[in-house]
Amino acid sequence: MKAIIRSACAALLLCISAAQAAENITLRIGFLRGPTDLALAKEKGTLEKTLAAHNIKVEWAGPFSAAAPAYEALNAGAIDLTTGSSTAFVTAIAAGLPLRFFAYQAMPENGEGIVVRNESHILSLKDLRGKKVAVNKGGTGEYLLSRALSSAGIPEDAVQKVYLGPSDTGTAFVGGHIDAWAIWDPFLSLAKQSYDARLLVNGKEIESENAAGYFVSDDFARAHPEVLEVGLRGIAAGEQLGKNSST
Repeated sequence: MKAIIRSACAALLLCISAAQAAENITLRIGFLRGPTDLALAKEKGTLEKTLAAHNIKVEWAGPFSAAAPAYEALNAGAIDLTTGSSTAFVTAIAAGLPLRFFAYQAMPENGEGIVVRNESHILSLKDLRGKKVAVNKGGTGEYLLSRALSSAGIPEDAVQKVYLGPSDTGTAFVGGHIDAWAIWDPFLSLAKQSYDARLLVNGKEIESENAAGYFVSDDFARAHPEVLEVGLRGIAAGEQLGKNSST
């Protein structure tokens, strides 16, 4: 989390004191399903507490199954801030969504990867040739598959991409309608625990450069840059509380 604070300050030059936070501001946050720092801060109440001290109210929306629908909500003006992968952010920016990437943290190496069923004869990346692989279009799943194929010297058209959202893929995976699934937590853990999946390759093994990021609308960033600094402290407090409670 220290890296998040440093990167946010560097990216946005947040030199404004927290005491300058404007009054009667509401920050609408879209959170994703899973054990993210943002979700942890929500669960522990640290974010609301930190922001309330500066007259900033929090409204939560979600959980969203992935970054793409959260970005759509942000673009529609329904939320001001959310989290997601850097991969999905690049796709959103390319589509013209008015977002800013103001802080990030690296993805855990075992928090993303490609899974197959335990009974599958797919034992290496080279075995993916001719197979159906589920990915979320323009997001982490498609990025992970691309990195995996590149690392194994396999052209992308040698596999069949099946575009599915992470919440819709479980049934297809269990039923054998797809052969592999490029995914991230919490869905990766769910696949291993509930769908009889095994990890074929993780993010580190394919040299993934994906990161979990924090994103805000252009309008909110311009109007209330000081809120982002205060909010990051609340997220960091929730993350630290989580570590303390687990020791």
